[in-house]
Amino acid sequence: MTSLPQLAVRIGGIVAAVAVSSLVLVQYEGIAVRYLTLKHEVEQSQADIDGLHLKLRREQARINRLSDPRGAIPEIHDKLKEFGPDEEMIYVRGVPSPPPAWESSH
Repeated sequence: MTSLPQLAVRIGGIVAAVAVSSLVLVQYEGIAVRYLTLKHEVEQSQADIDGLHLKLRREQARINRLSDPRGAIPEIHDKLKEFGPDEEMIYVRGVPSPPPAWESSH
């Protein structure tokens, strides 16, 4: 049999080993949680960057289309939905109209 001091040393060693192992496991868990959080943030940032690249390409294509008069005019017509391919816009300034015929005959 072992003596009481030897038993205390063994128990102390076991407790110390369990404590160190617990600390190491807690540190690994913290590292794993941090890794997963950062991985998610990087994926989200990459998705945002991809979306911004797509938006940039669309806006650049629109700028190129609107820079060309042949592209701008159909774009304006599409937005107004009032003009056909052989029609054009006429601006009329505020000209007073003559009174209706029924008013002048009274």
